[in-house]
Amino acid sequence: MDRDCTGNCILLKRLGRGGQGEIYLAWDEEKSSYTAVKRFESQLLEGIREARILESLCHPGIPEYLGRRSEDGHLDLFMEYIPGISVKEYIRIHEKIPERRTAVWGIQLLDILDYLHRRSPPVIHCDIKPSNLIITKRGRLFLIDYGTAILGKDGNQKLGTCGYAAPEQMDGLGYADEQSDIYSFGMTLYHMATGHHPGKKPWEDDKNYGFSRGFSKVLNKCLQKDKKDRYLTVSEVRRGLKRALRKRAAIRTGAAVFLILAAGTCWKTGDGQEQSAYAELLSKAEEERSKAGSRFSMKAVRYYELAIDRGPGQAPAYERLLKYYQSAGREKEGLTVLAEYVESKDFDAVGKEALLYRMGLLYLQGKEGKEGFPPDPILAYRYLAMQEHPSDIEKDYTELAGILSGKSYQADRLWEILDRCGKKTEDFRQTYLLFQICRQKEQELKKFGDVEKKQEELADLMEKLSENSDERRTALREKAAYYERMIDSCGLEAWIEAADRYTDMLEQEKEKAEMQLKKARLFAGYGRKKSAEEVYRAVIRQYSGWPEGYIAYGFYLAEAGKRDMAQNMYRRAKGLGAGGDTELHKLGAVLGEENN
Repeated sequence: MDRDCTGNCILLKRLGRGGQGEIYLAWDEEKSSYTAVKRFESQLLEGIREARILESLCHPGIPEYLGRRSEDGHLDLFMEYIPGISVKEYIRIHEKIPERRTAVWGIQLLDILDYLHRRSPPVIHCDIKPSNLIITKRGRLFLIDYGTAILGKDGNQKLGTCGYAAPEQMDGLGYADEQSDIYSFGMTLYHMATGHHPGKKPWEDDKNYGFSRGFSKVLNKCLQKDKKDRYLTVSEVRRGLKRALRKRAAIRTGAAVFLILAAGTCWKTGDGQEQSAYAELLSKAEEERSKAGSRFSMKAVRYYELAIDRGPGQAPAYERLLKYYQSAGREKEGLTVLAEYVESKDFDAVGKEALLYRMGLLYLQGKEGKEGFPPDPILAYRYLAMQEHPSDIEKDYTELAGILSGKSYQADRLWEILDRCGKKTEDFRQTYLLFQICRQKEQELKKFGDVEKKQEELADLMEKLSENSDERRTALREKAAYYERMIDSCGLEAWIEAADRYTDMLEQEKEKAEMQLKKARLFAGYGRKKSAEEVYRAVIRQYSGWPEGYIAYGFYLAEAGKRDMAQNMYRRAKGLGAGGDTELHKLGAVLGEENN
């Protein structure tokens, strides 16, 4: 049945590309709800074919088809909008997905494929991959994009995505059937569980990926190049994956029983009151943490996880586990572990607001350094919005994440939230987050308040709230950068004071030398030539084996017309082995030394 969609939908933003069309988020004014729109500017017949397939489907893991509309030479398909995150994006953030979570989502995907393949004629998706899987905040999986789907054995051209598509899909005939989807399913699970894109790091059946035996067996059979060696139906795959999941759970339960028996499931206190196994496991976790000292203890982690398994409806074990990862500087790993619990549809811990708030803030703030990760306002909003009874400040940060994720953007509202949060925060990382937002959105916020003054206040507050050398160094670095941007209004001296304090906090001599060179250049740029020369000379005295100091001073001398002195700097830098340095070649060209 053809359905004409005549509602007044306003396109809000482009979400991506699917098949032969562009995908947009739209607002349906009549229904006051979001909808997804796939627009075909050309290849309209393919759009109609996709609409025919979609309108015949009805499954909880497939977005509902709402209708179509043709106008101005293009075709729009309207579908249910699924708010969530693609598995591709989930992998980008978490690097990989734990085996158990991969298997759980894999079983959900197999349920969808089983429905498609059992239809008459069967629907072959032909493009199963992480970017076509959406996970909702309740952990429910949807399979999207039916632009390359075929009915029965219609395939007679190359279909699918390289790396995920079965060999028979990519040969000259482009033939695909149910077993082709099984191959793509296997490659998708491989990518999920390892973080390796199959087009870049292909599956090797003899390689140890650290999977359980049952999980490896399922993947290996799905990924056979010859179809006769693969599973015949998705029902067989599902049975194999469920069996692997049960065996893994049995092993895990056995280990849990051993640890619980070793710990003792309960004990008597001095007044004869019996303590629960839950409290005992938490106590054991804290004991293992203490024993390990500065070393990260996986045994402590295991006790926390056992406590969670013992009391999934109690929040303390979740919170302490995340705090432990955070205290070890392994926030990203901790968030990945906690996300597996939170994404479970059974997650409903009493007092979970604090955990969700902490997770949301960590994603909103991100982290610098080797074990760091970039801010992700989309995931931050995902977890902050799960709070059922947020406080006023928690509501502010939820709205802030929503604004930054693009859900809605009103600069005046953003300014109100930044101003209010800035007055209430007593945490370094929250203050740093607010400072970064003020800096990034400076031009948009200027009309609503003194955003430059706000940055200065937040920089001072960051320094005040810093609790260790890393935080203090970050605060002074941002303060120096702020005053450098504001030299014209605040004057050079304010920057010099901040830069000197920051330089004193630096540990590497090269970084200190580079800050001194920056100071010399700024002195020169503002006409303070005597001060500039003093700093340049101090640098080459203190760092006499560092060619960059001589090169920088050489440029300054050449510009000042002191050619002989500049040539001396050039030769000294060259004598220190800087012959391959691009800046040295530039200085040589300025001085006419390159051919000598």
